[in-house]
Amino acid sequence: MWSTNGRGVGDYGTAETIPFPNPQMAETRSFVLTAPDGPYSFSGKLISLKWTLEVTLQPGDVSNGVDVVVAPGGKRVSLP
Repeated sequence: MWSTNGRGVGDYGTAETIPFPNPQMAETRSFVLTAPDGPYSFSGKLISLKWTLEVTLQPGDVSNGVDVVVAPGGKRVSLP
């Protein structure tokens, strides 16, 4: 998912959903995630955009995520 924050109202959206049918209490599963072409992760004076890899368990909507950088060289773009 992506999200913006800064001045004004933040925004967010889901880029891709990968379902895992029949989840077990303790297990490991492999998956392939293709990074989107953009927009790049960036940080500016007025607004920033970040990408997050998030897992949501249902039922219950329990979720946890880790931020990832989508940008050339794996470094967030810094705007003046």
